[in-house]
Amino acid sequence: DAYYRAKFLLRYLAYLTKIGIVAVEDGGDQSFLGLLQMLAQAATNAAHASANSNDEKKRALGRASRVLASLILSVLPYAMNNANDGGEKGLSSDTISDLVDVIESNVV
Repeated sequence: DAYYRAKFLLRYLAYLTKIGIVAVEDGGDQSFLGLLQMLAQAATNAAHASANSNDEKKRALGRASRVLASLILSVLPYAMNNANDGGEKGLSSDTISDLVDVIESNVV
C-alpha cells in the first residue's frame, strides 16, 4: 500500500515536472532530478550496508534498496523528455542513463 502511494506520488511529480511546475534540475536537491538522485543514493547506501550486517538486517536492507530502485525505475518512463511532445520538459536520456547505471552497478 505504501509502495503504491510513493510510486503514484513520484509519477505525479514527474507529470508536474513535464508541465513546468516542478523544476527538472537546478543543481541541488530541490528538483525532481535531485529527489531521484537522493533515492538512488539511499538505495546504494542500503545495499552497501547490507553487506556488513547480520542475516535479518541484511535481508531488510537488501529489500529496502530494491524497493527504492524499483520506485526510481518505475517513474523514469513518465519523466523522460519526449521529443514528440513539443515543448514539454523532462529528464534527458543521458541523465536517465546515469541513474540507471548507478542502480545497476550498486543495487542490482
